[in-house]
Amino acid sequence: MEENESLLEDQWVSFFIEVVLAVKKDYNCMDYIFTSGENILGLSDLIRLNRTGPTVYPKNALLFLEWIENFPSKKNIKDKFDVIALYFIIDIGIGSDSFWNNCNIYNIPKLFYSTAREIINSSSTSIDYNCATDFHNKEKMESVKNIVIDNNWYSIYNEFYRSSHIYKAFLSPYIKNAVDFLFYYSRLELIELLDTKKDVPVLWGVFEYFGADVALELALSTNSNCINFYTISSIFPFNGNNQKTFDGKSMVYLLLNIFNDFELTRHIMKIFNTYPLRYPYLQQFLGKALASKESELLIKLYFDSISLSLSDSTADNASRKAVSECMRVLSLHATDLFRKSCWRIAHEIWGEWLFVNKNNQDFIHGIKVCEIDFAITMYYIECCTSNVRELEITKLIGEMSDFSSQWFKSSSEMISYWYIRLSILQPIFHAQNSLNNIDDSKVMIGITYMPNCFRDNEYIYSMLRG
Repeated sequence: MEENESLLEDQWVSFFIEVVLAVKKDYNCMDYIFTSGENILGLSDLIRLNRTGPTVYPKNALLFLEWIENFPSKKNIKDKFDVIALYFIIDIGIGSDSFWNNCNIYNIPKLFYSTAREIINSSSTSIDYNCATDFHNKEKMESVKNIVIDNNWYSIYNEFYRSSHIYKAFLSPYIKNAVDFLFYYSRLELIELLDTKKDVPVLWGVFEYFGADVALELALSTNSNCINFYTISSIFPFNGNNQKTFDGKSMVYLLLNIFNDFELTRHIMKIFNTYPLRYPYLQQFLGKALASKESELLIKLYFDSISLSLSDSTADNASRKAVSECMRVLSLHATDLFRKSCWRIAHEIWGEWLFVNKNNQDFIHGIKVCEIDFAITMYYIECCTSNVRELEITKLIGEMSDFSSQWFKSSSEMISYWYIRLSILQPIFHAQNSLNNIDDSKVMIGITYMPNCFRDNEYIYSMLRG
């Protein structure tokens, strides 16, 4: 080794000893050590490049990288404090994931494994729920503890999602190094540690830190419900603005993994599909996964989980668009037999839901649509003959024409009676129109239909106007 390199190594060893002493004193108060690191040749270049992004590494920086990569193999690691000190230096100069993903350390000391386990197991958070009294605060803490122990995934999500965007920021450099090290050197051990951990903010923060690709890779190497839950929760934030890029096939495989456990699937559908507009980027992957699984039970769960609502036909209903996208993708990938089963299930659910709407007091005064109209249109296209469609149209038009001879409690009830039937006619007319015009979209967006017999019927309109 050249004399200059020997002097550099002496400086690096001295700094390492300084970091070890600081770690033993209080490894959560290391700001002054960071300042010292900015004056260490080689490391200072890495710290600067870690902030600005690497371009070309100076020679001293490359020498430092070589030194720190070989450092553990030279029997320099004597206890867990040495490992934690190394973690700190890696974090400020190189970045944990970058280092462990690219290093080639041979004969890694067992202390690295035991220290990583200890750091992950001991990492915890404390939450003040700001209740009015200590008694109510303890009650709340006990309630949250129980839903976590019971793996009540819907309640866990509902309790913690509001702050999920900040969990990663509170991760220490030591747990980042611990999970990265085990991910690349002992993945099964990492899965076991994460699967048994019960601290939600720590787990959510870890999966946010991993990023979509690493989280998906980890999830697809196990059947752990815990890891599946935190993976999908970290990839699709509550605000619906998914800025992450990831492999679409891996996401479909993750959903198929989740579908293997019906109870977990029930929770996931309730979280992510009650209001599809919150997670629009998930829908196309759901469509592919549902088509691949070919389970009528899962399809029923999918439709049942959606909070169906009536909206104006001209409204920009984001949930309706999201569900239509899911069904469009499913229709492209499902077999003919399964696809028709999906439409029949949707039609059955739609019919039951409409019956409730017909008999409640939420009156409607215009053409209304709902989230699963695409599936209903496809039902009338693929599951019904032209004779069946014509009979249904004739029946509904007959009821609409004869409405003035019936008794209603109010004019609102009378108007609602007429428009509910006109709304039911919309997917049937759209199905006929789509069959006659092959290029027309099956998604009924911004389109309404009026039977010819009512278009210029002043008597009908005068009755509806009261």
